[in-house]
Amino acid sequence: MKRAWFMALAAFLFLTADIAAAPSRTLDAALKDLLDRVTDALANDKALAGRTVSLGRITSESRPDVNYGADRDLLAEVRGAREGLSVDLTFDNEVVDGLAERAKLKAEIKEREERCKAVEGLLMSRMRDAVVATVPGFSIAWRISERKGYTVAPSSPRVLTIRNKKGGAA
Repeated sequence: MKRAWFMALAAFLFLTADIAAAPSRTLDAALKDLLDRVTDALANDKALAGRTVSLGRITSESRPDVNYGADRDLLAEVRGAREGLSVDLTFDNEVVDGLAERAKLKAEIKEREERCKAVEGLLMSRMRDAVVATVPGFSIAWRISERKGYTVAPSSPRVLTIRNKKGGAA
């Protein structure tokens, strides 16, 4: 299997050298050529003999739309971390604008959560020792909930930390 990936990588590197040398080639032609080379490499690999490998159709037009919200957890799972590696996103307007929007949304969420807590405090004050309250349009219960104790297995997840330089954590 490693041999197949190595051959695919070698074909990709060889192909990209051709693209740089011949900028008139279209992306689709380059992708088709790469697909043909990878298919040939996989067909000639004895480790994959008798197995079906489907690479699908790859073109510049068939790329799926990016959905960072849906893909966030997957990106966190598949992206490794290399200590000392840094990327400068100063001129990536989409990231800069997105972070500004995120800071604004976080501030709104914090304000609304504080208001929700105030309303809940009002309700708790009015309920006193009662377990159930009657309010038109709502079902309200304030019961004691018992939880079993447990331990969490150690893990080393990547943690995305974003700090607003003007006002602390964002």
